[in-house]
Amino acid sequence: MRHLPASLTAAALLCGPAAAFAENHSLQIDRLVEQNYLRHSVKPNEPIDDAGFIRRVYLDIVGRIPTPEEIAAFESSEGAGRRAKRSSR
Repeated sequence: MRHLPASLTAAALLCGPAAAFAENHSLQIDRLVEQNYLRHSVKPNEPIDDAGFIRRVYLDIVGRIPTPEEIAAFESSEGAGRRAKRSSR
């Protein structure tokens, strides 16, 4: 049986009806990380501003810093939930 690469599997989870499923799992992962921080007396990093967030996301996922156009598109997004929005692409 062939398996999809992890990146494709993750992308499939973040689209369409599976988005709620992925969100539930992300909450479970958050709880596990928090428990691990407590167990090892690790203090999590402070929340970052939008500029730092978009830079980290692009570096982690795309492997480069965002272009000025991509930053402007993110900054023009409505609402505080823009960090959780998923691309329709």
